[in-house]
Amino acid sequence: MALMKRWLARVPLTGWAFVFVLAVYWLRYSQVESVQAHGDAHYSWVFARSLAFDGDLDLRNDYALCGDPWHVGVDEGGGRPANPFYLGPALLWAPLLALMRVINPLTAAQEALRTGCSGPWLRDTLFLAPVLGALTLLLAGRAAARLAGEGAAAAAMLTLGFGSTLLHFATLVPGYSHVWAAFGVAVGLAGWLRAHARDGARDWFVAGLCVGFAALMRAQGGLLMLSLAGSLVASLWHARGDRGRALGVLLRGGLAVLGFALVFSVQLLAYKKLYGHWWVVPQGRAYLQLAHAHPWLLMFGARGGLFSWNPLMWLPVFGAAMLLRDRSWRLRAAALLVPLALDYVINSAPMDWHGNASFGARRLTVMAAPAVLFAAVFFARAWAWLSASPGRLAAALAAASLGPFFVVNWGASRGNLDGRVSYNAPVPMPELVGVGARLGVDAVYSRIGNPFVWPATAAFALRYGLGPAAFDRLATGGYFEHDYRPVRLRGVDTINFADASQDAVVAEGFRRDAEGLVLSAGQRGRVLVPVAWWSVTAVTLRGERTDGSSAAAPVRFRVGHFFGRREAATVMLTGRDEAHETAVNLGAFDSGINELVFECPASVRLRSLRLIDRAAHDTRLYGGGAP
Repeated sequence: MALMKRWLARVPLTGWAFVFVLAVYWLRYSQVESVQAHGDAHYSWVFARSLAFDGDLDLRNDYALCGDPWHVGVDEGGGRPANPFYLGPALLWAPLLALMRVINPLTAAQEALRTGCSGPWLRDTLFLAPVLGALTLLLAGRAAARLAGEGAAAAAMLTLGFGSTLLHFATLVPGYSHVWAAFGVAVGLAGWLRAHARDGARDWFVAGLCVGFAALMRAQGGLLMLSLAGSLVASLWHARGDRGRALGVLLRGGLAVLGFALVFSVQLLAYKKLYGHWWVVPQGRAYLQLAHAHPWLLMFGARGGLFSWNPLMWLPVFGAAMLLRDRSWRLRAAALLVPLALDYVINSAPMDWHGNASFGARRLTVMAAPAVLFAAVFFARAWAWLSASPGRLAAALAAASLGPFFVVNWGASRGNLDGRVSYNAPVPMPELVGVGARLGVDAVYSRIGNPFVWPATAAFALRYGLGPAAFDRLATGGYFEHDYRPVRLRGVDTINFADASQDAVVAEGFRRDAEGLVLSAGQRGRVLVPVAWWSVTAVTLRGERTDGSSAAAPVRFRVGHFFGRREAATVMLTGRDEAHETAVNLGAFDSGINELVFECPASVRLRSLRLIDRAAHDTRLYGGGAP
């Protein structure tokens, strides 16, 4: 017993945080009645099944057994069906799946599950997700402990473990690539920090292996090579004038590149097998639109925005700013923030930047490990500042403990007046707390909006003159959604101005009636609409004059964005309700929030606006052949 007590006493706080997170993750995962590999996860699972059952990447029989719901399994040049989803997680699943076939044989009643497309083998294999989710936090927490101390690191692990999207994807959606990519980045981060601290040749080779593993889980993980490069360039700078030392730095850099190449070559080999080329973007050239990225919406949008769904992510932001002020860590912090910023922009570049029917900023789950590091810095510095003054500490504890209950009490008190919280019957806790919190938060939101996205709503109000509710309504995918490959219309292409329930928001000048938007003579009218696809070559404007004249009146039409407005077209409207198609200037529209500005010397009614794209888009995977 004494030995056990001494052993337990030696377990660091980060170790206990890991155990607690793992237990909660395991419990949550185990309570899911039916674990399925759906959506993107289905195709990653097809990889795992082929590797475990057949030992190859020929997916013909796998698609035949498990299905190809999105019809992506066509020959793209490799002589076998393609799969544009992620191979990396499948490389971890396949050995475990092969083991499950041996240690968990299915009964005769489960014969239909022997295909491995669903059932207990899948569930037992994906159990690795909550384990790797907790390990992601532990790897980051151990690194953070060396920088900010055990207490701050453990607090950061718990904060990110339960206050970020990692909780969701490590437990309820374990087949998607996000938790596996987060684990890969944690491995890469640990490898880089270890190499930076020890600076041995073997350490840099291992760091390259670790970053290669991160890139194998999701290609953007390879951006961590920039962090390795930053450390090595700094060492090379300090070694100037010392040829032997400089050559040693170059050797370590070469070993890091070699380690990365050895691991990531697995992905390149898979590309060669599937597509006949060593490097492709499997989704096609139209998938990522870096010139039309939406980092602002990915950060603040009510549909999938980082801070609107995960407000505790502000803590790593504050911690990163604090770390940049620390001279001993400034260069390393910058070396880490550069690839994270690039990864962020890449994740905002698909037109479905919001993640499309998912929980929060799902593609940013990958940043969990760096966020733990930065959050630990915030906790350490904040605690040092608060503990220096009993008054500060008491005020902070009071705000943290009493604040949520104040909001609940405020809302429940209001709801009690009109019966939303019962005043003459027993009130169960979910009703009292849930309804009270809802009403209290509604009171805050109706006055100041979401305080966690104030940078966005304040800028939005200054630019467009509208409040936060309008921003939340517009920060979505919106009209004119398209598939990437082939490029084709998938969503609604027509804005019905008479329908106030649609996402179009009147900002100025217009009066809405049952048939459309009425603009008085000589006035300017503005409507804000969310547009999902950036390429608009023509529009069809339907409307008419409302002053009784049959003569054609020119309607000047411009499209505004945050930093200005662009001329689109001039459309002539007569006294008859007619639709007029006209070409618009190239680049007038863009994806995201578009401000439609109309001016006319006569009074007109605008009924609808249809967006049209007749441009040819190159959706090839690689050079050669027809677009």
